[in-house]
Amino acid sequence: MKRFLSFLLVTVLLFCASCNSAPAGGAQNAENTQAGADVSQTVGAANTETAPVIAPESAPENVPAEKIKIMTTIFPPYDFAREITGGLAEIGMLLPPGQESHSFQPSPQDIINIMDSDIFIYTGGETDVWITEMLETMDTSSMKIIKMMDCVTLKEEEIVEGMEDDEHDHGAEGAEAHAEDDHAEGEEAHAEDDHDHAEGEEAHADDDHDHAEGEEAHAEDDHDHAEGEEAHAEDEEAHAEGEEPHAEDDHDHAEGEAHTHDGEVVYDEHVWTSPANAVTIVNAISDALCEMDAANAQTYIKNTEVYTAKIVELDAQFRSVVDSSVRKTIIVGDRFPFRYFVDEYGLDYYAAFPGCSTETEPSAATVAFLIDKVKDEKIPVVFHMELSNQRMAITISEETGAKDLLLHSCHNLPKDEFEAGASYLALMQNNVTTLKEALS
Repeated sequence: MKRFLSFLLVTVLLFCASCNSAPAGGAQNAENTQAGADVSQTVGAANTETAPVIAPESAPENVPAEKIKIMTTIFPPYDFAREITGGLAEIGMLLPPGQESHSFQPSPQDIINIMDSDIFIYTGGETDVWITEMLETMDTSSMKIIKMMDCVTLKEEEIVEGMEDDEHDHGAEGAEAHAEDDHAEGEEAHAEDDHDHAEGEEAHADDDHDHAEGEEAHAEDDHDHAEGEEAHAEDEEAHAEGEEPHAEDDHDHAEGEAHTHDGEVVYDEHVWTSPANAVTIVNAISDALCEMDAANAQTYIKNTEVYTAKIVELDAQFRSVVDSSVRKTIIVGDRFPFRYFVDEYGLDYYAAFPGCSTETEPSAATVAFLIDKVKDEKIPVVFHMELSNQRMAITISEETGAKDLLLHSCHNLPKDEFEAGASYLALMQNNVTTLKEALS
């Protein structure tokens, strides 16, 4: 059903886009002005916010009249492309600054922006199913398509100890509701049987012989009913035995099994949180640019070398922090989009939800588990992620005395930070500082 709805959405959007004669817009660098230039475009049919785009700090003097057009879905590839091109391209971003990606709904204008681009960069995975289906219906022969999840080795989302598993929670609620419905129906049927029996007694009251025969028949019915109760009890016992392995399966899953959705393994989409992956993705974007715009290939290659060297230095700083730390465990009182990050540096973690979860309100058991972990291991910092309500992290902080700090996944950022020129490198550099405190 989810795939059908996604296909229907794409079909409607493509139809609207074909009927729309508006020029390509989106959050694009239409002019190469100074940093902080506010070039905006309405994104999303119901979204009245604009998505301003920052021009590069310095634009080259000899800019071609027709710039190459790059459209990205989210901030990391937008920033990567901005660093590589140095002002030689128009770069757009579909997800407006400050908006959660799980609530994003594309507009017909977004589809036009994708169709008009020379290079289109997206993540892939469950969040971008609508994009995959849209691209299958488009003629992309003149475009370069970069799917970031195809650039790196993928890691499965996992359910670690104490973490909420949406599917199991919902399944338990459904089972409870089903049991209540069955019980209610059984009570109603039993009441009707009693009523029929009472009417039978009244009908036979004037005929002793018939009544006696009715009593005998009723006794036989009671005997049959008793046998039925015994059989029902045996069924209940068998059902209880069947439930036990299922409960054990749930326990094993909570210990660190792969997170699944509709029976399929879910892969973590936040591939850029590992600086090593970021370098790989940057090189893939650079290669596409060199093929698409050979006249500026040497500029792209030079910019890429300078930029990836900075990311490599960032990676070295993270490794230094981890190598010199007294602990290797972090606590995230939020969703956990850092699977690639912690695996890159050999860190352990506990969190409330997997990275792609849409849940924001954990159970009391999850909160209590994380509080106990912080206390038992004397962990000095509990993290929250960007654009979060922070309620859970604040609660854990208040109960334990641990600091509540931001660990930025760089998926998106507030509008004011975007307009101020925040970058992937700057946000990750802040993570170096906070991680050092958390592992102290």
